[in-house]
Amino acid sequence: MSWIQLNGKTWPVTKDEADVRVYIHAADVGCPRVSWNLDVSHYIRPEDYPAGKIKIERWLDIDLGDLVLNLRDWQRLAGLEIRGDTAWHATQEFFGPYGHCHNSPRVQVHQTILKPSAEREGVEAERKAWIAHNFVLRFGNRDGWSFPCELDAWLIPEAEYYRTQPETPEAAARFPEEAPNFQLVTRATFVSGSVGLTRQAAADPAARAREILRAEIACEPMLRTELKWMLRHTPENKDIIPMPGWRSDVHFFTPPGNARFEKPAPAGTK
Repeated sequence: MSWIQLNGKTWPVTKDEADVRVYIHAADVGCPRVSWNLDVSHYIRPEDYPAGKIKIERWLDIDLGDLVLNLRDWQRLAGLEIRGDTAWHATQEFFGPYGHCHNSPRVQVHQTILKPSAEREGVEAERKAWIAHNFVLRFGNRDGWSFPCELDAWLIPEAEYYRTQPETPEAAARFPEEAPNFQLVTRATFVSGSVGLTRQAAADPAARAREILRAEIACEPMLRTELKWMLRHTPENKDIIPMPGWRSDVHFFTPPGNARFEKPAPAGTK
């Protein structure tokens, strides 16, 4: 279930839910080893769409990534609350595995309205985007691999967010006092992740990834694992090929993430 209010308008409730993913970097990189991502797509489907086809006329994509939570056990997501103010952002690091600077954690919302829905509602068919650094994220009590989840955010239109003049320190430090213009209530499920590995793990990357996953976030199941070796260009840049025996990433699913592949697709969704 997913309930959303955006800029004073309440969207229809859908059966969509949020996904939680974990990313564990290799031990030799100069950045926090573990980061988390939460995302959900909120699809509005007409009740009379033809059988055998997916007909989506408008939707929202919501993403909150690069969260450094310092959890040694993934189950400690239960009861977690993050207030994304200046003090909290100061605890986050903005460097990726190889020194690349990235954005601090932020909420990104993209709205897409296609022509049929736009004509029916008397609005323009368009795609809009908003970004928020100020947010409050809450997880409730754990239910298996899932958690009740609430996200409040103070969105800024993307065109206004990318400004040419920086805010004053006083303005940047102020946490909004008004009500949030975006609210999400949903269920969030830990579904997948990846583990980065050095060359020392090349003999058996999957086994080493299981050890790291257990040590970093106390997670045991690693299902439907997929090994991806670091890539390189061939001479004259004709092809991009993997380098077995070099650095690698092991991608995996948790039981609920794996279950999505094992269930037959619902009628009318192919």
